[in-house]
Amino acid sequence: MRNALVFAAFLLLLASGASAVTIGAPASVPENTSWGFSVMLEPTDSWTKTSVKINGSEVLNVYSNGTITPDPYSGQFVIKSFVYDEDPATTSGLVLYVSHFGLLKGSHTISASSDAGNDSATVIAFAPLGESDKNALDSSIGALDEKTAAHDSDINELGTRINRTALDSNRAIKQTSAELEGRLDVIESKQTKMNAALLAQEEKKNSPFSGLVDLVSGIIAPLGFAIVILVVIALAVGVVLLIKSRISSSPASLYGGKDEYNLPVSKENEEMAGALAESKGKWKIK
Repeated sequence: MRNALVFAAFLLLLASGASAVTIGAPASVPENTSWGFSVMLEPTDSWTKTSVKINGSEVLNVYSNGTITPDPYSGQFVIKSFVYDEDPATTSGLVLYVSHFGLLKGSHTISASSDAGNDSATVIAFAPLGESDKNALDSSIGALDEKTAAHDSDINELGTRINRTALDSNRAIKQTSAELEGRLDVIESKQTKMNAALLAQEEKKNSPFSGLVDLVSGIIAPLGFAIVILVVIALAVGVVLLIKSRISSSPASLYGGKDEYNLPVSKENEEMAGALAESKGKWKIK
C-alpha cells in the first residue's frame, strides 16, 4: 500500500512537471522593435489565473477560460495577445501568444506564474546597425576578404615554391645518384681488372711451366746481354782492322810505282818525267 502511494505521488509530480508553465522566447531581439513570445499553460483544471511579467512588471493576466486582462500601465506595450487551444479534446493544450511593442537595449526577463507552476526566460535587446555601422562593417568585411585573398595567394605561392624546391631536390638527388653509380661502375670495373690480374699472377706463380719460363728468362737475359757486348767488341775490332787496312794500302793508291831508287813515284810524276826526257832544252836528259 505504501509503495502504491509513493508511485502515485511520483506519477503526479511527473504529470505536473510535464504540464508546467513553459515560456518560448527568442534569445535576442533588436531594440525598440516589435517582437513576440509564447506561454504554454497547464491543463485548465489545475489553475485559475496565470500572470505574465516583463522585468518584474505585470503586463497581463490570462484565465483558464481563455480570458486575457492587460495591465492598465505595462499592458499598453502589448500590441496583441490571444489564447490558442492546440488540443480541444482535453483540458491541456492552451498556449498564450503575446506580441510586444519593443524593448530597450539590454537584458530583460520574461516570467509566467500560476497556481500550478512558473517559468522564466531572458531576452537580450541589441542595437541594430546603422548605415554608417553597416558601411564600416562592409568595409571591414571587404578588407578581410582582401587579406584572405592575399593569404590564399601567399599560400599558393608557397605551395608552388615547395613543389619547385622538391622537384629541384629530386633532380639533384637523381643526378648525384647517377654520378655516384657511374663512379661505382668505374671502381667495380677497375676492381674486376685488378682481381683478374691478381688471379693471373697467382696462377702464374702456382704454375710449374711459369717457373720454368722465369728460370729460362733469368738465364737468357744475362746471356743475351753478353752476346750484345761481344757483338759490339767484334764490330769495333773489325772497324779498327778496316781502318788499318786502308792506311796500309793508301801509298799504292797515291803513287803509281817506284823509281830506280825504289822510291814510290806517282803516275803523274812519272808522266812529267817522261815528257821532260823527250823535250829539248837544258832539262833534257842526256
